[in-house]
Amino acid sequence: MRRLRRFNLLSCLGLALLGSLLGGLWNPVTNWLGSDDVWPTPLSFVSPAMAQTVQVMTQVGWLEVQTLRGDVTIQASAPRAARVGDRLTKTGDTLTTGPSSATLLEIDNRIGTIQVAENSRLQVRKLGTLRNGGWVTTLDLVRGQARLRVDKRILPKNSIFEVHSPAGVAGVRGTEFGVMVNSQNRMVVGTEGGLVEASAQGTTVTLKPELGSALFPQEPPLPPLPLDRELKLELEEVDYRNKLLWVSGRIYPLNTIFANGLELAVDKSGRFEQLMPLPSEGRLALKVANSVGDGQGYLLMGLDRQVE
Repeated sequence: MRRLRRFNLLSCLGLALLGSLLGGLWNPVTNWLGSDDVWPTPLSFVSPAMAQTVQVMTQVGWLEVQTLRGDVTIQASAPRAARVGDRLTKTGDTLTTGPSSATLLEIDNRIGTIQVAENSRLQVRKLGTLRNGGWVTTLDLVRGQARLRVDKRILPKNSIFEVHSPAGVAGVRGTEFGVMVNSQNRMVVGTEGGLVEASAQGTTVTLKPELGSALFPQEPPLPPLPLDRELKLELEEVDYRNKLLWVSGRIYPLNTIFANGLELAVDKSGRFEQLMPLPSEGRLALKVANSVGDGQGYLLMGLDRQVE
């Protein structure tokens, strides 16, 4: 086995920060999509528990594509490339983004927006109105990342807003939050304004501003933790193993890490370890991101020169 020297990420001579190139899953919409004034202001919603009491709902409402970049697909009756003005209106309607792609959706009646990051899949579960006048918006984030903002001044009382994943539900009673779902169905929820209730397996935790929680399939939500804005990376080992690259280390438990575009599995403590294809030109690009869209890039260079 050929083996790379073990090293500390911050002391390695081949390390360079790529904040300007890899700094996050999305940039402000004015940078990516050429749009200003796209974010409405805060909101207040009922908890997921109230959603269980709903008996009568009329199916109305929509999510409309406002801006897009790259490979964005919409599937209503049949899949096709998305266009500005397209709407998701019924259960099962789906929007998918590819690599380096993104879109901004407006929620019906201008109550809010959903910013969908690259490599994401968002599906309508329910859109409608209740007999008591409340509005229902429940969505499935199958994979990827979305950031949501909603305006409580427009939304009627007794409204329900939820984002579902295989691991649990984020029921929103506040204005601004992010959700990330990875390929292992780990769900991370972070709150920037108002309150969010993360629920799974009969347990609910309330997330105040600047708090987050991780949800793993078939388990209750983890206790709330502060959102991490520093996005540090502790890289422990990089080895060649059977013509593959072994990478291991640790990040903050609520964050996610990508290596050359590949999302790495992270356990409850934030530890990761992964075998992956050898990088071309001896370069390994690493990106650490949180659930509300902050990101930090790192570049490890000269891997070929580290071989003993």
